[in-house]
Amino acid sequence: MFSLKMDAEGKGVWIGTSGGGLARLDLANGSVRSLTRRDGLYDDVVFEVVDAGIGADLWLTSNRGVYRVNRDRVLAAMMGKKSDLTGTVYGMIDGMPSAECNGAFPGAMRSRDGRIWIATSRGLAVIDPNANVRNEVPPPVRVEEALIDGGVRAAGDALRVPPGSQRLELRYTALSLRAPELVTFRYLLEGYDRGWVEAGTNRVATYTKLAPGSYTFRVIATNEDGVRSGSEARLVVVVEPQWFETWWSRLLGLALLAAAVWGIVRLRLAALHARHAELEALVAERTSSLAVANERLSGLSYLDGLTGVANRRRFDEALEVACASANERNEPLSLILLDLDHFKKLNDSQGHQDGDEALRSVAALLAGQTKSRGGLAARFGGEEFAWLLPGVTLNEAKAEAETLRTKIRDAGIRHAAAEQGVVTASFGVSAGAGMTPPALVAAADAALYRAKSGGRDRVEAEECRASRPRPSGVPPDGG
Repeated sequence: MFSLKMDAEGKGVWIGTSGGGLARLDLANGSVRSLTRRDGLYDDVVFEVVDAGIGADLWLTSNRGVYRVNRDRVLAAMMGKKSDLTGTVYGMIDGMPSAECNGAFPGAMRSRDGRIWIATSRGLAVIDPNANVRNEVPPPVRVEEALIDGGVRAAGDALRVPPGSQRLELRYTALSLRAPELVTFRYLLEGYDRGWVEAGTNRVATYTKLAPGSYTFRVIATNEDGVRSGSEARLVVVVEPQWFETWWSRLLGLALLAAAVWGIVRLRLAALHARHAELEALVAERTSSLAVANERLSGLSYLDGLTGVANRRRFDEALEVACASANERNEPLSLILLDLDHFKKLNDSQGHQDGDEALRSVAALLAGQTKSRGGLAARFGGEEFAWLLPGVTLNEAKAEAETLRTKIRDAGIRHAAAEQGVVTASFGVSAGAGMTPPALVAAADAALYRAKSGGRDRVEAEECRASRPRPSGVPPDGG
């Protein structure tokens, strides 16, 4: 239990708990009722409660921001009535110095002018309830594409999955310009899922070994203020049966039996040519081995020895070719630069061996996303990596960067000297048409500088327009 606060009517006591959600003690009968995330509450951790009065709102502080919710709806939900607990969450994106509020009592209060004063881990925050900052625009949602065993397929009105396919990935997105990283999703594959799947900010639904038949994939998005999309996106998925699951499989079996008999006869004739073919195969094998060895030597000169991704030499060559091709075909070209935050502190506090392991782990996450999305992943220098994405627009590249940023943070790579205790990365994204390699790199560098200056562990993007020098002032500790 974190706090006790008398409600505005003097009839009950609000109780903030550590993991048990929000509770209320009814002074009239001594009963205690509570709400958790299962009931629609934002978080199960509640530091303190500020009751703005009858017909107004409750303000709940936590280590993930300040949650504002209608007081009457909370009371109705506690009485067992169906009630929408969708509220507004305030964090650093809204101007708070930190999303982590102070758990000590008292850590929040309401002043006479109605403003809410909140103590955070990095200073004092003041929220004016009368200021309308809620995003009321429903985010339009759509299914972008599908990956069938790693192969990209366009997502139209219907998707046919070939027989024998093992893995199906459905990628979806929603347009929300103010805080796209806070958009959450829920999806349902009719005919397979028993209920809606709460995907959070994840934008990929994965299914393996679907049985033959027809399914309907449905997805809904909710913006950072709880406003849902006006309509759900739908995609019909038809999984075709394998041959042995069809009526004509028996006929095919008879044909295979006849082919086997014919093959036995042919084996006798093939034996006569075996000696001659053996000599030719030996010569071909030795020639092929020499070619493979030469190819491996050439490939090693393009790999970074520590991380296993492409090195700077390979990246520079690929960037020249990609820019020339994009300009010739008038196609988009995007570049993502990412830099590990506070990397020098990691080396200084945990040693270079942990630093090298962190670089390898981040490189593996980047390589994994590159394998599914395409492009070239390379070590740009030091703790900095580059991802070149031909044919990808700026918004698409920014979405990929957001996904990779979340994966790096959620990977839990230990960083004792960092505030969050894990390794995070900052991203700079650039794209454009008619660009030169220096201009594309400079634009991504400028966006990366803004991400660093703006607090790290974030993504910034910049349209590539003209050549510019690399910005100065990036923290010398690598980030």
